[in-house]
Amino acid sequence: MKNSACRIFYVSAFMLLVLLVITGCANRFSLPAGTVKPIQQVDLSPVVASEQVTVLGEQLSSATPPEYLVGTGDVLSVVIYGLPDLSAGNSSDASTRAAKGSRVDSAGTIQLPLLGSVQVAGLSLQQVRDRIQGSFKKYLKNPSVVVEMFESKSNPLY
Repeated sequence: MKNSACRIFYVSAFMLLVLLVITGCANRFSLPAGTVKPIQQVDLSPVVASEQVTVLGEQLSSATPPEYLVGTGDVLSVVIYGLPDLSAGNSSDASTRAAKGSRVDSAGTIQLPLLGSVQVAGLSLQQVRDRIQGSFKKYLKNPSVVVEMFESKSNPLY
């Protein structure tokens, strides 16, 4: 008799435990489909503190001086951030990897996708970047253009 009473007690306790687990997982606050519940936003910024930092170090040496003017035979690398298909001289294809850049032809222009011929001879690298960036503004919202000298052939630096 005592053994069956213990067994009944354990089975009852187990059933009660299962019932508590099942009811604890039940969703108590069900909303009808399509209900929109606004979220209260507090004007808190995720930025805890802002601090201005100055980093000291050596000046970066530039292979091409800023006053250098682009000329015939120079090779420029033009990168449009986030759009590798519109960049000149940045192919990932192994067969064209050796020939990076866009060479300035005898007319003083380079060829760019979407823009075609762009006159660059006689301009500094900054002016070339500004011209290309301005031209891409017809097609892109905020183009970010980087122009680098890959080879300087017109005015060799000795």
